[in-house]
Amino acid sequence: MSALKEYFYKKFVKYFLATGVKYARKMRANLSSGLAHDEAITVPILLHHCGTKQSLYQVRMWLPVLEQLGNDVAIVVRELHGLELEEETSIPVYYIPDGGSISSLISAPEVKVVLYTANTGKNIHLVRDVNIKHVFIGHGDSDKLASAHNLFKMYDSSFVAGDAHIDRFKRNNIELPDGYFYKVGRPNVALKVSEIQSTGTVFDKKTVLYAPTWEGAHSDSSYSSVLVMMEQLLERLVATGLRVVVRLHPFTGSNDEEFTDKIGELKLKYQNNESVIFDSESDIYLQMNQSDMLISDVSSVISDYLYFNKPIYITNPHDDELFEETFPIAKCCNILLKNNITYYFNNGIALDEREAVRIDYRQYVMGDSPEKAFSLFHSALYSLAE
Repeated sequence: MSALKEYFYKKFVKYFLATGVKYARKMRANLSSGLAHDEAITVPILLHHCGTKQSLYQVRMWLPVLEQLGNDVAIVVRELHGLELEEETSIPVYYIPDGGSISSLISAPEVKVVLYTANTGKNIHLVRDVNIKHVFIGHGDSDKLASAHNLFKMYDSSFVAGDAHIDRFKRNNIELPDGYFYKVGRPNVALKVSEIQSTGTVFDKKTVLYAPTWEGAHSDSSYSSVLVMMEQLLERLVATGLRVVVRLHPFTGSNDEEFTDKIGELKLKYQNNESVIFDSESDIYLQMNQSDMLISDVSSVISDYLYFNKPIYITNPHDDELFEETFPIAKCCNILLKNNITYYFNNGIALDEREAVRIDYRQYVMGDSPEKAFSLFHSALYSLAE
């Protein structure tokens, strides 16, 4: 090909690709616009969600709770992929992408309470309405930095599991109004557990649920054991004669490809080993119920596992000397370091040194009546919707 022909060929390819991208964007915009909800919403309670497709788990965990509210509730999603929730629930799901449309479609007195599962930027499109009660319900109870910071001041109230969450704000010197917190336990856990018939392990070997967290959005929220301890943990657990179910956080690898590579490497290593199962799709509460113990990082998984009264091991992947002070949930867990894994898992035995503390801590984290969590949630919600 001559230099002149090559030049025009490259220009043509570049033009063709650019035109294709513009056309695809236009088609997507037209589709998005056509699916957008454009009528005023009249139910008293809304759950508002925005975020990536992976973040939809934050809504899914609340579906069993919200479905108990009947016709009083609807879900508003801000991204097109949020509409896939329509296939999973009887609750109406409305797609409203435009911030300018929110105030005209969602307003008092019809809408009385809006629930939020995460602190995301588009929340401000609704929070600015002072005639609606704005309630943060989150997507789990944990000692992560994201659980207690100044952004919570923009809500009218926050539903928390128990005193442990309230104390996180106090430790961070965040002052909130009297009556801001409602202690409601973990209603999604309570409802789900009540549906589960099986109790105890159903496998030949004792089962460890290993649920590491993701790499975090920032360096100060890097709690994951995936790169630092995961391979060593799997080797020791298998050698001890345990069955391991690995459940990865939905965001794993989204911020650091090294995590994706490591997971791929370990999946390949254990692909023919029946003692290690990678399963991030099954119901997590069923996995909790069928396991005999939990290994996790600083994560809300630990708080939920307290409901089951089983041994818990928390990783301290960076050998933080102030670990228990920084993350108080660790006080009820056996703390795993890189150099003490064999101490806890050896000769077919999993050592549990925190049973007594864990039983007491369950009430501190989950509230006074964990089994009555839905009733507490319902009462708190409707007191705000009056």
